[in-house]
Amino acid sequence: MASEETERQIEHLRTRKGVKCVIVMNLQGELVTTSVNEKSLDDEAVEAYHRLAYQILSGLKASIKQYSAQENLQYTRVRLKDSEVVIVPEEKFVVAVIQDPTAA
Repeated sequence: MASEETERQIEHLRTRKGVKCVIVMNLQGELVTTSVNEKSLDDEAVEAYHRLAYQILSGLKASIKQYSAQENLQYTRVRLKDSEVVIVPEEKFVVAVIQDPTAA
């Protein structure tokens, strides 16, 4: 379960304009918690974003390690047709924010 501080951070992110969903997973990609801000995102859509974020993160980390063992991914942003996925790996968990790219 996420700590109180983590829950506050998630709530802060979730209330930002354009944020559809916040996903927190452990470093192995297992879902820890989600906070959905858009009614159009059902459980299946959230799970699809969760898998997508983990696959992007895994691929980038492997590529970066091939480039340099001393480098670490700070964050990445991937823009899709109808959404943007921002992935931030931390020391013990990963946060993925799904947002509307047209919201300013």
